[in-house]
Amino acid sequence: MSATFVSKDARVHPSALIEGARIGSRAVIRPHVLLYDGAVIGVGSVVGPEVGIGYRTRVGSGSRIGGRTVIGDRVIVGRKCRIGAACRIGNDVIVADGARIEDRAIIGDGVYVPA
Repeated sequence: MSATFVSKDARVHPSALIEGARIGSRAVIRPHVLLYDGAVIGVGSVVGPEVGIGYRTRVGSGSRIGGRTVIGDRVIVGRKCRIGAACRIGNDVIVADGARIEDRAIIGDGVYVPA
């Protein structure tokens, strides 16, 4: 398991479970979030309540992830993306910088989501 790192000015709710993840400066992690080993949350990103982020998934700076969303393993979410609430994103997905994903979207494995 990777070492967990939380920037001193990040805000992480005490109910969040962070297993070997890295959380950048000014990031906000809401209640009941689960971050798996190797997950990286970029500077100023916001992860909504009850979100699961998989193994080695990276969320770019300034991105927002809505509540009750599940993001698979080895996903790359670009900078300044907006992922809606209650989405399901598969493994090995790439979400381009600035992309928008609407609430309740389901994205399969290996998909590229353009801006």
